Amino acid sequence: MKKQILQLLTILSLCFAFINDTVAQDRIYEARQESPNGTQLVAIYIGAESCRPCHNPENIQAIENMKVSLSEISDQNGWSFKVVGVALDWSPEVGYNFLQKNGEFDEMVIGNSWGNLAAETYIWKADEVLAMIPQVVIYKQDIGRGNNGIEFEDRYDFKRLKMNELTEWLKNGSSWEELTAMNN
Repeated sequence: MKKQILQLLTILSLCFAFINDTVAQDRIYEARQESPNGTQLVAIYIGAESCRPCHNPENIQAIENMKVSLSEISDQNGWSFKVVGVALDWSPEVGYNFLQKNGEFDEMVIGNSWGNLAAETYIWKADEVLAMIPQVVIYKQDIGRGNNGIEFEDRYDFKRLKMNELTEWLKNGSSWEELTAMNN
């Protein structure tokens, strides 16, 4: 009888460990609806329907894991957080459908291909241009309330990550310290 109880407890603990591990891997980002005030962490995913690596299941999962990890980092530091999806497709409908395959975003920039506002801002007018997809841009900014409405300070802690750099960061535990130490 004791042997059967021990076997049952072993089976239950293995099931619990499997369920716990599965839940940890299946965390999903839920878009936030908050008005930022203070430091905000921003993550921008740039891709396109026509981009073959953008459809790689491992890359899609890496984007989702990034959103969850950066959301947790923001919470731990008292920062607000938003994630922006950018689709470099001509058609807004195609871009929207593409981004929907990548989970939730707080904002989306879609349409006008490589000439859309996000491409202009984060690729063509950026200091270190990476004219490639997929890529992720991460930065912090300070936001406050002023007499004229919302005031945005300059962006800082700016990082551009290729997918291999993003997956490596996630594999290494996705700490803020490691991200800021990355050379790019």
